[in-house]
Amino acid sequence: MHGDDFTMLGSRKQLDWLRGRIESKFEIKSEVLGPGPQHSKQIRVLNRVISWTEEGLVYEPDQRHAEIVIRELGLEGGQAVNSPGGREEPNQASSPGDAAAVEVVDESPPMATRDATAYRGITARPNYLAQDRADIQYACKEASRRMACLRRADWLMPKRVARSLLGVAGRAGEGRCLHRLGLGRLQVHLPEH
Repeated sequence: MHGDDFTMLGSRKQLDWLRGRIESKFEIKSEVLGPGPQHSKQIRVLNRVISWTEEGLVYEPDQRHAEIVIRELGLEGGQAVNSPGGREEPNQASSPGDAAAVEVVDESPPMATRDATAYRGITARPNYLAQDRADIQYACKEASRRMACLRRADWLMPKRVARSLLGVAGRAGEGRCLHRLGLGRLQVHLPEH
């Protein structure tokens, strides 16, 4: 039986102490990400890849969500855009042209129930991805805001987010090196009763 994953940050001594305490009660698997030859150079945490490089930590969000949204919207091979929000997004009106886009969405026919279900599912994936991608957080929030009363033209927002993901697919987020610290991951396996 699988328990849960724990991710810790600490000195080698602290991580060894914690691992020993947990091992005394449970069967575990553990990995330590760090600079030494005894450390892993890459680990997965909730399907996110974290790599230790000479330049620092490289953190890659789970790109499967982006790939699925792009595929479900039929945008493979489509043209990428630089930002997830734009003039066609009705909730970002800042000029008369943008205000017209708001009217177009508000006046478009209601979305069919089947399409609304698909919209919610497709919009949920970028919302999950937005935890790791600050560049799409606002646009994902705006796409989710209208879920209670969806209109056909609301599809513009998730399609724009997906086209922005086309432009950055596979690009990793980079962080700073955490000197003298290891990032540990434990999987605790609880006995069945």
